Amino acid sequence: MKKQCLLLAMLLALLCLNQSCNDEPDHVKGPRAVSFSLGLARGGDAPGRIAATIPDGSSVLITLTKPDGTPVLTRERVSILTLGNGYVTAPLSLEPGDYTLTDFWIVQDSSAVLFLTPKAGSPMAEYVSRPLPFDFPVAHNTTTNVPIEVVPTGTHAPEDFGYASFAITVVDVPQDTIDFRISVFVENESGGLELTHAEAVLIRDWESSFEHYDLSAGINTLNFTRSDMESGFRLHINKPGYISAARDISAAAIDDYANVPLTVVLQRSAPDNSPSITFGGSTWATGGGYHIVFDFEESATLYVDWGDGFIEKFTPGPGTFVQRHPYETGNEREITVRGDLDKIVSFNTAYSLTSLNVAALVNLKRFSAANSSVNSIDLSTMPRLESLWLALGGGPTILPAEHNIREVFLTYWGEDYTAFVNNIFTNAVNKNIRDGVFQYAYYADDQLPAAVIDKLIILRVDYGWNVSYH
Repeated sequence: MKKQCLLLAMLLALLCLNQSCNDEPDHVKGPRAVSFSLGLARGGDAPGRIAATIPDGSSVLITLTKPDGTPVLTRERVSILTLGNGYVTAPLSLEPGDYTLTDFWIVQDSSAVLFLTPKAGSPMAEYVSRPLPFDFPVAHNTTTNVPIEVVPTGTHAPEDFGYASFAITVVDVPQDTIDFRISVFVENESGGLELTHAEAVLIRDWESSFEHYDLSAGINTLNFTRSDMESGFRLHINKPGYISAARDISAAAIDDYANVPLTVVLQRSAPDNSPSITFGGSTWATGGGYHIVFDFEESATLYVDWGDGFIEKFTPGPGTFVQRHPYETGNEREITVRGDLDKIVSFNTAYSLTSLNVAALVNLKRFSAANSSVNSIDLSTMPRLESLWLALGGGPTILPAEHNIREVFLTYWGEDYTAFVNNIFTNAVNKNIRDGVFQYAYYADDQLPAAVIDKLIILRVDYGWNVSYH
């Protein structure tokens, strides 16, 4: 709860303070987030600020023009967020430049005007420090927040505020609509938190429905249909270079974020220039998704980039680590793994490999791959190799000059086996590796060369290997 309150306070500060320092140059283009922080002033005979409450579900109707009178927004409806003991509007997205605020009404149920900012020269204008209209700038390199005071309408007539009437066009809003608010933070170079852009991916209906939302560096409002969310959903927040954040939101909890945003702090992933392995392909298993299977002899930390915007952090212990990832469409992705790669002792994939670079697995002992269509399998950096399982593949397998291979299982694998078996034979002889296994299953017209068979016979007779090639 303390962390949530801290983030809310920080969010309010970021929205309510014009930043004097920013790393972005003045020529940066694109819309900026603009919000209004609300001050509630006394609207009776006694001037001064008072404590007041804006009812839940209220919103603001805003009218903006350019200084020359060109319309920008006309009675634009903007949500009001409660942050701590204050109120702030959800951010508008405006291009940098100068603007004139001409109308600012707080309404409820699209019909009743509860608070507003009076027009200059009207009887109620004396109760606010800045009556309407007034100008404000939107800069290229800062978050813009505009302080504004409003007074309650009470029993006053529209003329008291400078208006002929409070005519509001009523727009029917489906009662089934849900507003869900979210803000995303990252740590900046000075160790503080700052708002950031990200992507939200909403997954529901047993991983059959994926919905994508672009999030700005501010308070974002996602609109849902309540009947579609009866089972809740899982929300993933993705940003390149950061670990994806996942939140399970139950149907009952959705309304908790109608006014107060869900705050998410993203953590850095492994640096892009750190050692990595990559592999990709598609599964021929049913159910979709992709499995990775590694073995460890000690605890490790891994960062897995699944190739579709999702980056996950795992901390497997000793033993076999299996992880599945569902893909929205198809499975043809290149997966990148970083972290404690030197602690991986076994790599196993039962998928159709279309790319493979595992040179960073320098302590690998067991390698297994099936249905490979890569040009080659380079294992030359792995002197601790003990076991190979290769099936339904093609292209040469490049072994290290020295290794400890004592198990080889090949199934319908097509290459020139002369160099491959010569390497295994030489190591077995030089290191006196006994009681190994070499099993080769092949089609009738895909038999081993005679020179290869001669060496396998020596391994069987002189070194006790279990050799099968028929």
